Amino acid sequence: MTDGNDLGAVYREHREGLSEFVAGLSAEQLAQNLASCPDWTAREVLAHVAGIPADIAAGRLEGVGSDAWTQAHIDRAAGKTVAEIIAEWNDSGAAAEAVAAVAPPEMVHSLISDLVTHDLDVRGGFGDTTGRDTAGAVLTYANYANRLGARLAERGTSLRLVADGQEQIVGAGAVVATVRASQFELTRALTGRRSAAQIVAFDWDGASGSVLDVFSAYPMRESDLVE
Repeated sequence: MTDGNDLGAVYREHREGLSEFVAGLSAEQLAQNLASCPDWTAREVLAHVAGIPADIAAGRLEGVGSDAWTQAHIDRAAGKTVAEIIAEWNDSGAAAEAVAAVAPPEMVHSLISDLVTHDLDVRGGFGDTTGRDTAGAVLTYANYANRLGARLAERGTSLRLVADGQEQIVGAGAVVATVRASQFELTRALTGRRSAAQIVAFDWDGASGSVLDVFSAYPMRESDLVE
């Protein structure tokens, strides 16, 4: 398993893995919108994740994270083949990996978390379960759990998360509930890939409703998604 302390290697593992996976999809599969990312196809997800390190290198950070910023990644890749997108990502991604150890940790963690989330989006869309227990997946869970803790701290409460038996408390103040699920399910719920009904169906001690409104960093799905 990749050393989780080597952030460049963590990013590389998912960059190379997703590149290989998308390169192996048929034209028909590349045209399908993804269940967990319904506005995008696998090709468009590839364009987005490849566009991020290119933007960082070029200093195109105005509006970072906005819909317009991410759409620009897809627009710039219009007309390019999957192979061409991957080739450009090989260069920009390798440059990002080379400086990961000295770059601001928050930026690197966000870069990895976004890539891992979308790697899982693409693989899940075609029934592939690879990548759910990598060092990148562990980092992504920790990153989004900490973000949840920041949201809970604003209201002065905490939540006990138990992922695959590993317990941590996030937030500040009294623990209002405990939730147990796999690391994968918690990560997908924290990133907007699960519905409110699916989150409530996790194993809870205490009322899920006390934290449900801030549980996900992004809007929750209206319909259930099983991956």
